[in-house]
Amino acid sequence: MCVDSAYRLVEKVALRKERKPFDVLIELTHRCNLKCEHCFLKGAHTNELSTEDFISIFQKLKDWGILFIGFSGGEIFTRGDFLYLAEKARDMGLFFHLQTNGTLITSKIAEVIKALNPTKVEISIYGSTAATHDSVTGIKGSFERSLNALKVLREIGVRMVIKTSVMRKNLGEIDSIRKIAKELGAGFSPDPLIAPRIDGKIPLSCRLSDWEMAQFILTLPFKEEVEGVSLEGQLICGAGRSRFAIGPDGTVYPCALFRFPLGNLKNENLSAIWRGQPWKKIRSIKVNDLRVCPDCSLVWNCARCPGLAYLETGDFLGPSPENCRLAEKVREVRLVEQKALH
Repeated sequence: MCVDSAYRLVEKVALRKERKPFDVLIELTHRCNLKCEHCFLKGAHTNELSTEDFISIFQKLKDWGILFIGFSGGEIFTRGDFLYLAEKARDMGLFFHLQTNGTLITSKIAEVIKALNPTKVEISIYGSTAATHDSVTGIKGSFERSLNALKVLREIGVRMVIKTSVMRKNLGEIDSIRKIAKELGAGFSPDPLIAPRIDGKIPLSCRLSDWEMAQFILTLPFKEEVEGVSLEGQLICGAGRSRFAIGPDGTVYPCALFRFPLGNLKNENLSAIWRGQPWKKIRSIKVNDLRVCPDCSLVWNCARCPGLAYLETGDFLGPSPENCRLAEKVREVRLVEQKALH
């Protein structure tokens, strides 16, 4: 059975039996060698756990039955111990993927990554040209280094995904980035939602206008409405239920965007945090607890994110203005497409 199939099987069983989460994103650091203008971690100043502390957390996750983890940052390769940490996670039997900008991946490091056998390596690309990409990252030469990482990883057979935050600067290059991904044999994951920063500021200059948002949606495959999806399935995401995140200081959150602290794994065990009131509050949320969303006419066009709502408004039970804006544009575009089909 491949890792993807195993993941889907575990997810199905976990959701059906309402078991504990099985997927964890670990932010090893908030340090980064780039200065991306849209980064939601700008303004974040978090103490990092030691190598030994993170290894202890890996063991806690393994003992709790966690199978899948992801390593994220900041930039994971700014930690000199990252490859050692990844090796320890692998030796414990944890499956993991990497999220990186790729600029610090050399041919030698790529070979080590190959030996570690990650499920995938996700690399951020923000333009199809150096001018656009480097303008977003604020670092000249970053496009060339990220692209080189993708090429060396392809040559040795590592599974890759290009992730792109879609913004005003690169909207016109999304098709070209998609072509780059195809040529490299990589997956492609574009995301038009630009989150508020942890410092409370919103990078409005990066966000797509209403018209630009509609243009982006037009590039996505048309999908008919899926029958049989419940309102709960539509509105209640897996944050804090099937997955959670861990910050560089050990703080546990429902997800990386949903910065609602549940506890800290440096000095607590997972079972205690799981039984604690903050986590109970998150996983007990029902559709009727949500404000506005259940009765909204846009609900079936919306991918509601409580983390985004929390960052934007401080209320994870209310709507996210940016989710609402995207849902409205999705409905408008889909109505036009449906008329064209019929």
